[in-house]
This record gives sequence, C-alpha cells and structure tokens, in this order.
Amino acid sequence: MDMIKNKETMLAAVMTAPGKLELREFPKPKVNPEYILVRIQACAICTWEQRVFSGLQKASFPLVGGHEIVGEIEAIGEGVPSYFKIGDQVSMLETYCGKCEWCRRGFPNLCSERPGKYEYMNIGGSWGFSQYVNLHASAVHRFPRRISNTVGAFFEPLACAIHAARQAEISLAEDVVIIGGGPMGMLNLLVAKKCGARVILNELVGKRLEKGRLLGADELVDASKTDPIARVIELTNGKGADVVIVAVGLETANEQALKMIAPYGKIVLFSSAHPAKPMLIDPNDIHRREYRVLGAVSKTQEDALISCRMLAYGLVDPSPLIDTVKPMTEILSAMQRAVEPDSYRVIVEPFA
Repeated sequence: MDMIKNKETMLAAVMTAPGKLELREFPKPKVNPEYILVRIQACAICTWEQRVFSGLQKASFPLVGGHEIVGEIEAIGEGVPSYFKIGDQVSMLETYCGKCEWCRRGFPNLCSERPGKYEYMNIGGSWGFSQYVNLHASAVHRFPRRISNTVGAFFEPLACAIHAARQAEISLAEDVVIIGGGPMGMLNLLVAKKCGARVILNELVGKRLEKGRLLGADELVDASKTDPIARVIELTNGKGADVVIVAVGLETANEQALKMIAPYGKIVLFSSAHPAKPMLIDPNDIHRREYRVLGAVSKTQEDALISCRMLAYGLVDPSPLIDTVKPMTEILSAMQRAVEPDSYRVIVEPFA
C-alpha cells in the first residue's frame, strides 16, 4: 500500500543532523520545462549518505539524500527529447553543462558548472529518499529493457566502477588487485572480470572474502593472516599487479598499492578518505618504474550508458550485494544497518 495520503503530496526522509532522520510530507513536485518527474521505486543507501549520517563527513542540514535510484517516468516537461516516454524505467546521475572546458574535453564528471543541481522546498540534496523527484533531462538514463528495481538501483555505483576500469584501461589477462571487499570493491571486481582480467581480492574480513569468491574473484588474499604485498608478488610470479584499485579510503591500503604495483602499472584511487592522510611516494621509485597513480571520481555519460546496458542485458549480476530491502517508513533502521561494517547495499522502497 502506498504511504502517500493523497495524490498532491509525497513523503521524503529528511536528515536533520548526524544520526537523525524524519519523514516529512511535501507537495508533490510539478514537472518543469526540460525536466522529467520520476516516481521513485527504489533507492540504495550510498557510502556518502552513510558518512554524513555517521558524522564522518560534513554536510549542510537539513538535506534529503539518495542518488542510487530507479523509478518510472510519470510526467515530461516541455523541451525534453522525444525518446523519453511516460512509464520508462530510468535512473539518474549528475547533470553536466556540456559547455565548460572539462565537458568539452570529454571529462563531464569534472564539470565546473553542474546545471540543474536539485533543491526542493529550500532543502538541498539529491532527493532519492522521497517518492518523487524532478530531474533535468540530462540526468535521466533509460534502461533498454525492464529489470528488477533492486538491481536497477545499482546503476549509479556500477557506473562509477566502470569509470575506474576505463581509467585503468584494464586489458585481457591482466592481474588486477582490488583492495577492499565492500560494496564498491565488489562492483569493481565484477567489472574487472568482464574486462577479462584475473582478479585478486585483498580483504581483512573472512565473510567478504567469501563474497568475493561467490562473485568470481580468481584469488583471495586474507590480509588478516598473511602479508598482502608478499602474497600479491608471489601470485604474479614476482612481477606485481598490473592494476591496483584501492576501494577503501585508508592510508594502509594506499601504502600496499604502492608496494604491490608492477612496473608501468596503474594504481586507481577509487575511494575518498575521511580523514584524508597524505600519500607518500618515493619520486625515484615512480621515476624508475613508470607506474601511474590515477584518480577515479564519479562517472561520465558514457560510463552511465554502459552501466544501463550491463544491467539490462544481464552482463553483471549485483544482486548478491543486496543486504536488505526496507520500506521508507523504516529508513532510520535501514540507515543504521547500512553503516554497520559488515553490511552491503541496503535498499529503500519509497512506495512499499
């Protein structure tokens, strides 16, 4: 049964301070020109919302979070491209201006303008933890065929993992180490496998190592029982890893990556760090061995298109990463579960 009381209002979960969430009723948005009104079917709780809820990252309150959404188009504003149709299953990503230097050079994830940044009723945020959201058409991506809502909610984080793989230019039979077996580490694992790599998962927690085995990791390195650097060097016949994706924002993980990378390899710093510690690199080491240290932030429109297709065509299956699904009336307990260190993706259903 829908939680909404009438057709002119909607519910949204408002974060008012770290550790505090409350459901509030708002007027249902009216679609604007160049915008699309989306009825949200599911929204996963991202690491960013978890950090803000836990007080690890600062934010302006109140806010309505949630950007890992899947939903249906309910209304279409004037000026929206005709290929969008009412009833289409869609997801969202950030908007890009298409005009700044970074957009024109092909790096829209670094856009300096961000048009259409969402704010509603004087409350900022991405507004995925609500029943409806008005999205600029440039932020809406349509799935080529209908999939389950819980799988569709992985569209945005999967696109981020795709961006990391493309930054690293992962090739067939390369040795790729994933440091960190959380939800994002596992999505990076899935994408690296689709690129044809041999994937080595480096993790401290036994349950996460077993999850990695389930998702297709070729080698598991239990960093609680063995030296992960020595083990990776051994597994690669003394060469080191061609690619290391650091999917946890820890100083020790960065240090491990620097010591297990092969000559001419690539280290991708996928996760942000809170708090951030300086990364110490021996300039002579990077000079002699020519490895590269790369960042990977967000995703591009092309990454998003690839993510849509991979999910819709069943090329990857992120469903083992679903921890639990809760109605939005239980969003506080959903968030509390999401911030626990052993959790995977917790999904909220606004109309459950």
